[in-house]
Amino acid sequence: NSPAITMWNGNPVVVYKRAEWYLNWSHYNGTSWSTAEQINTINAGNDFSAVVTGDSPNQKLHVANISSTTPLHISWKVNDGMSWSSGQNIETGAKDICPSLVSDGTHVWMFFNRYVAVDNYDVSYRVNNGTSWSNFTDIFADSENDKYPSPCRYNSPGSIPFMWSSYTSPYKVKFSKLYKAPEVNSVTPGSGANTSITAVTITGNGFFKETWSDTTMIKLVDGSTEYSLTGYSVINNTTINGAVVPSGCTVGTYDVKVSNSVGQSTNAVKFEVQ
Repeated sequence: NSPAITMWNGNPVVVYKRAEWYLNWSHYNGTSWSTAEQINTINAGNDFSAVVTGDSPNQKLHVANISSTTPLHISWKVNDGMSWSSGQNIETGAKDICPSLVSDGTHVWMFFNRYVAVDNYDVSYRVNNGTSWSNFTDIFADSENDKYPSPCRYNSPGSIPFMWSSYTSPYKVKFSKLYKAPEVNSVTPGSGANTSITAVTITGNGFFKETWSDTTMIKLVDGSTEYSLTGYSVINNTTINGAVVPSGCTVGTYDVKVSNSVGQSTNAVKFEVQ
């Protein structure tokens, strides 16, 4: 029962709970459904979610679920197209519940309810960058009994819309958006002489918030050495044109960092001053 369905490498895949509470899965090849296979050997409880990352035909399928065996925990597994990984317990606390996954294509965002006290859960999230999970961040920390966060598909202007239910009278359904820090994917050209200015184009995402620029600063960073880029135009959520690297920078290789109202990019894209 309780099926969760998503598209994986161009075909639907369904994850569901069998009567013995184990998670099973089956995928469709365009003609027929595969024989159901068991994903885990622990009591999966009622809360689980599935999402994919990457591009077809090399997408990965991620599944998160709570274990209703003591001590309670949230478990995560990934299928790379060949086999399932070993289950990883995501350390979210002994009574955290309701994991719900969404992806921006590269990262996996897990929304969940973090236990605070009896009849008091907060809405929180963690992010998997392909290597590890971040620490939890509370989105809404209040005295209400918030349950069942449900994120929508990642939204291109750099936000993840989501809904959840408040089980504190008067009962209600709430809606909000989680905005992301920017990511930098490339800088062109990738180098310039320190004797003159260099205008660069930066690509990535998270440069807009809804329909307006949310970019607040662009820097070259190497340890404690920083140089601000000026004169840029934020064209859209994915492109910044005309960011000027000043002359006189110390020769070396720098990380290109873009900041918005949420935070600063963390991935390393390099610019070389020659």
